[in-house]
Amino acid sequence: MTERSIAIQTLTLGRRETPEKGHVCVSLMEEQLTVAELIRLTVEERIREVLARHMLKRLAVEGRDVLSPFAGREQRAREDVFFASKHMSQPTSEMEVEKAWRAFEAGLYLLLINKRRVKSLDEKITLTADAQVQFLRLTPLAGG
Repeated sequence: MTERSIAIQTLTLGRRETPEKGHVCVSLMEEQLTVAELIRLTVEERIREVLARHMLKRLAVEGRDVLSPFAGREQRAREDVFFASKHMSQPTSEMEVEKAWRAFEAGLYLLLINKRRVKSLDEKITLTADAQVQFLRLTPLAGG
């Protein structure tokens, strides 16, 4: 089978402001896989996107330093705050996948495939080219 991409939509519900939306495209080699595998592929792609955005922001900041070699203390302070995480160890994709699996099992995320909720990590799903895949993240409402 040839590799193809499926768009995955993520929506966070239960927020006071507008619901947060996100999309990621996941490459699939097989049409059928387990829910656990779909979550793993989605988390790994999200991590790649976050790291790429972080690198682009870092390059943009470094570019400003090249253009303005006499950058003031305020700019350097902002960059130190922005990149505080560079001194922290980077989470592994295995850790993040495990957290996502636990969150799914705890009901913090719902997964809808073509508007049908799937409930088990072991459940086999078939994703055709036109499949609608949505992760709904549930967050408690403030005050209740």
